[in-house]
Amino acid sequence: MKFVATLSTLIFLLTSCALFEPTASEKFITAPDTSTEALFTCAEAAISALHKESAQWRLDVTSRNLQNGLFETNNFKDSNITGIRAQIKYNKASNTGSITVKASGPYFVDLGADHAATTLKYEIIQCMAPN
Repeated sequence: MKFVATLSTLIFLLTSCALFEPTASEKFITAPDTSTEALFTCAEAAISALHKESAQWRLDVTSRNLQNGLFETNNFKDSNITGIRAQIKYNKASNTGSITVKASGPYFVDLGADHAATTLKYEIIQCMAPN
């Protein structure tokens, strides 16, 4: 009976770790008539540049839904994945969007979620700025 209780506790702890995944969010506003395609292109360019600075940034785009305004890297919705992953939601009608970053290291060590979200927002805004 003690074994079952210990096993149950261990399973609970392992599955509940996802609740503690380091996450940060930022909001942004784009210029009127900014296309979702242009925004997502800038997001990919920004993430690629950030990956050159830190290999923790994951490059693989696992969702790029222009119609729904959803962009995700490295299976964003999954938990217990190491590295920095991003989700961008964009509402073209209101020219507003949000960036959510998960930055998990081994044992859910925070790889700098707050800094990553802020930096990604800055890089996207720079890319979207008129020349």
